[in-house]
Amino acid sequence: PLKFFWKVLKASLAFGVPLVATIFFLPVNWPVTFAATVLSVAIFFLTFRKLGGFDPEDKNRLLNMRLPFRKSIVKWL
Repeated sequence: PLKFFWKVLKASLAFGVPLVATIFFLPVNWPVTFAATVLSVAIFFLTFRKLGGFDPEDKNRLLNMRLPFRKSIVKWL
């Protein structure tokens, strides 16, 4: 799990650091919040996939959990 933790941490930092830096300069309203959310999710997904995504063990573990949309999560990540 430590290897997976580092992948998630790096992907989170990839969107979190620029987001926090720009939040001080952006106005607070719904369109800006929505755009920042969409951009952050896209950056996280792309970075996580570039780092290798899920390992086969993690995929199997996730598919055995009782989560909604687990097949879609494994497919996209």
